[in-house]
Amino acid sequence: MPQPIRMIVGAASALLLAAAIPALVEAGATSGLVVYVGFVVVNLLVLAGLLTDHPAAAFLPGQAWLVAIGLVAGLLVVLASLRGLPPHAPTAGVLGTLILLLQAAPDRGLPEAPGHRLLAAGVIMVGVAAIALLVAQGMYARPVMNDSSVSLYTGQHLLRGGIPYQTIFYLHPPLRFFNSAVRVSLADLTGVPYVAFSRSVDMLLMVIIMLLSAGIAVAWRQGQPGAGLIAVVALLAVDTLVPVGLPNEKVTIGAVTMAAVWLLQRRLWVAAGIATACAGMLWLPASALGLVGLAVAFFDDQQERWQAMLRVALGGGSVLLILGVYLLTIGSVAAFWQQVVQGAFGFATPGLVATGGPQAQQTFVGYLGELTELVRGDLLLGVLFLVGMITGGVQAVRQRSAEQMAPVLSWLVLFGLFSIDYQARGDNIIWLSLVTAAMGAGAAAIISWVASTQAKQWWASVVLAALLFGYGLHDWRPFPPAEPPTYADRVAMAEGLAPLLAEDDDIMAVQNLWLHVHLGRDTAMPVIQLGDKAVASLAGAGISWEWVAARLNREQPVLLLVANGPLRQLEEAGLTVDYTYIGDMTVAGVTNPQRVLVRSDRPELADHIRATWLLEE
Repeated sequence: MPQPIRMIVGAASALLLAAAIPALVEAGATSGLVVYVGFVVVNLLVLAGLLTDHPAAAFLPGQAWLVAIGLVAGLLVVLASLRGLPPHAPTAGVLGTLILLLQAAPDRGLPEAPGHRLLAAGVIMVGVAAIALLVAQGMYARPVMNDSSVSLYTGQHLLRGGIPYQTIFYLHPPLRFFNSAVRVSLADLTGVPYVAFSRSVDMLLMVIIMLLSAGIAVAWRQGQPGAGLIAVVALLAVDTLVPVGLPNEKVTIGAVTMAAVWLLQRRLWVAAGIATACAGMLWLPASALGLVGLAVAFFDDQQERWQAMLRVALGGGSVLLILGVYLLTIGSVAAFWQQVVQGAFGFATPGLVATGGPQAQQTFVGYLGELTELVRGDLLLGVLFLVGMITGGVQAVRQRSAEQMAPVLSWLVLFGLFSIDYQARGDNIIWLSLVTAAMGAGAAAIISWVASTQAKQWWASVVLAALLFGYGLHDWRPFPPAEPPTYADRVAMAEGLAPLLAEDDDIMAVQNLWLHVHLGRDTAMPVIQLGDKAVASLAGAGISWEWVAARLNREQPVLLLVANGPLRQLEEAGLTVDYTYIGDMTVAGVTNPQRVLVRSDRPELADHIRATWLLEE
């Protein structure tokens, strides 16, 4: 490259670094400062070799090292993407990795030297870095969020002899009970607290999701490792692996969903059928993956279609048969149908329930907005996604190959059926993992096209300009620390309350069951959630607000923890137990805190809670 261009690039890089460092120092992100500078240095180190008159092979020996450097850059992108650094840093990482792959790409496409082992090792390295950062940022110190507490409680309740859909009303399929029960059992076996153990399992599943996303993208592009690398970097860039709170059932569902697509690509029909059924029995909308599996088996040209379809049906049917026999044995078939199936349709049917219907009318638009937001906020990622989906769709039609049909159909079907569950943001981890696989496939398609032309140097210059521009856009978003009451605070509050509770004292927390999880005590009634979706599920089973209020009047729990909105509904429905309001229990990220109410004839409980609990009065 000419000397003036090199001087301009060097000056721009120095200015951008100089602008970034004071902002980081002012924000107090001392560890982030090291990460960001290291990230920039790694990219500029490689770019320096590309901008000089020396070829990249002379600067870094071999194509494998080029991709290895890309993986290291991706690891640093993990740290950059998990807040506290510019939101454009992840995009810069994608661009930097594109440059590396582009420069190493021979005329036939992406480099093959690293192979899948190097890619897998790099993905695991990135995953471990992400987990280490989550731990360092205080993930284990955070209190249990609403859905997390419900998930943990269902497993505890099942192991204490509870009966799904009878002694506990729940809007999700039965595998959630078993997923939680297995975790609780293993936590007991190892002596690790339930919450910490389940969070560790979710972090392991995050790495598995990364590996599956990379594997899907590689198969999508017919064996090109670079597609998997881009998929993983993009997965981190869109923050899908940082759900609202851990443990989170969506992480398990995301892993099983990605496993189903991965198995379909490899034509492991029986295993794919099992995975699709498990996904559906963890989260009902994912049942549509069973239809995807049958469609892929039918249209794939490399297998005898009826035999392949039979194997998919055999795998999925075996799971459904086992769960059906279980529900029949415990007498919960009708209750399951009412609470889960009818309730699910209640989310999307306007007018069926007052709380679920009107919101559900805008569900698909909301999900489309999620994707649009992703594209609008990050044009590069949006372009890669569209290229991947279009090229994959065209190949699926032309070649009728499972490698392209499985991810394209899975995403389209899941996206179309998400109207059953309108809380889009919490479900991102399920479907955006397929989006990032499409981004990897799209990036590989672009690089292969560029490598087949004579425009490699021109393209690298454009990407370099965008990379440097990305460094200059700062919108600091620090990772919020765990605020009181933390996880340890809640454990201490529960353990301090335990000596004051008699064996026959009932307690009742609604929506967030942290107290039941930490004390190991059952709720006073089967209803454990009173949010919009839960109310739709209860309506499907014929459970009204009046029924819930009457049950509370009968059980008269000594302690009631419930959000203000449901509390007003219960009072209007006839709740007559005489309670004393003590204060509000807040959870980070939740705008509707729990109200803490103590039965008026238990003043010792009220005094203890006032003195020891961290409440907002």
